[in-house]
Amino acid sequence: MQIFLWIAAIIALITGIVLWVNPKLLIYTGDVLNKEFETDTVFLKKRITFGILLIFLGGLMIYTLIWI
Repeated sequence: MQIFLWIAAIIALITGIVLWVNPKLLIYTGDVLNKEFETDTVFLKKRITFGILLIFLGGLMIYTLIWI
């Protein structure tokens, strides 16, 4: 169970950083993966908010996992 939380935390951190730094990379990745990631205009307009939120949640999950 703990390994799944680690994976979710790492994915959240990476996705948050990509949204914050280079959102076009996420769009390209979504296109390559047959639109696995829905990157509509609302999501891209609020990319900084979503990015910071994902970074915070990923960091919180990793911090919690370290202390378990």
